Amino acid sequence: MPILKVEIVETPGWSRPLGLARSIADTVAEALGATPQSVWVRVSMIAADHYAENGGAPADASPVFVTIVEKEPPRGTALAAEVAMLTKAIASACARTEGDIHLVYEPPGRARVAFGGRLVT
Repeated sequence: MPILKVEIVETPGWSRPLGLARSIADTVAEALGATPQSVWVRVSMIAADHYAENGGAPADASPVFVTIVEKEPPRGTALAAEVAMLTKAIASACARTEGDIHLVYEPPGRARVAFGGRLVT
């Protein structure tokens, strides 16, 4: 049930590939071994002038921020393995380096997320 909110900082010379959300969803699903229609992805773009780092961002900064909600996120080494898989999959789909991908895990979605009026339990 992973839900991914992908926010991509636009950088000069990079253009969003057609079907990017679907590409990310399919790549992530393959990496996780997920069943069809079980990975949801929303993509939004951040204008370069709407992104900053204290002291100034490096000239080659191309960050992609991904917020992840799962029914029950893995822990320990399983989480580390998932982070590695997702980072690689999202970097590939977005044509960015793995160093550009930043993942943020939300608290478990169990009893907190509802689909079509049905609470995930």
